[in-house]
Amino acid sequence: MKINIIFLLLVTVGLYGQNDQEGYIEFSEKKVDAAETFSSGSGTHGVYLGIQPKFGKIGDDNALFFTGRLGYVTNNKLEIGISGSGFYSDHNLSNLNRRKVLTGAYGGLHFEPIFFGKQKVHMSVPVMIGGGAIGFLDRDDFDIDPYDDEWDPFFLVEPGVNVVFKISNIIQLETGITYRMTSDVLLGNQLNLENVNGLSFGVGLKMGVFNLGSRKMVKTNVSTE
Repeated sequence: MKINIIFLLLVTVGLYGQNDQEGYIEFSEKKVDAAETFSSGSGTHGVYLGIQPKFGKIGDDNALFFTGRLGYVTNNKLEIGISGSGFYSDHNLSNLNRRKVLTGAYGGLHFEPIFFGKQKVHMSVPVMIGGGAIGFLDRDDFDIDPYDDEWDPFFLVEPGVNVVFKISNIIQLETGITYRMTSDVLLGNQLNLENVNGLSFGVGLKMGVFNLGSRKMVKTNVSTE
């Protein structure tokens, strides 16, 4: 009887010691597995639609502009797209027999290098290269006059400087100035205007997705106990 009791005690102690050893794992014996996860790539890109009303000068007279733009952004460093603007001026047309409005439009390719693009507030240098036309509309019905000497095309380069505020991931606010440099216009010598050069100041919005990024699979070490 005593032998049986001693044998049971030894077995119980042995099992307890084995369980205690199995619950103990040394740091050097820790198991390490490789797990596959997704990580964003180093490049980002985006697309947006921009609108910007502007106030400026044509000759010595005030003018209103409305600009629309469709652009592609790469790596927060460069925008490439197309841009178009329409304008209206209260230029003095008193020498004309009929009531006229001086107006026009232009468009072309848009390039915009971006500086400090990852910051909430950053700068950019937009440049638009293209062409357009300036002419007269009847003030009463805004019909286009068929006479060729009342419309004249021009070539244009419009550089500028912008300050951009990131409101959210899909909306940015921009404000800045641009300067139009155009070829000469004639308009049948009906008014004293040699070109469409001049400064413009505007505030606008960019709406789109600016933080699209490539994703790639990477392996990371994950420790398990």
